[in-house]
Amino acid sequence: MGRRRAPELYRAPFPLYALQVDPSTGLLIAAGGGGAAKTGIKNGVRNGPP
Repeated sequence: MGRRRAPELYRAPFPLYALQVDPSTGLLIAAGGGGAAKTGIKNGVRNGPP
């Protein structure tokens, strides 16, 4: 039997450049974007589910 990998929690459709956990709420804050890379993903902050 091979070694089992942990499941992915989320795969971002854009390159991430920062991850931080807010200690008061336990929320994971992710920052990233396409910007000059022209990936088609707009930079921005989203609050809650889409």
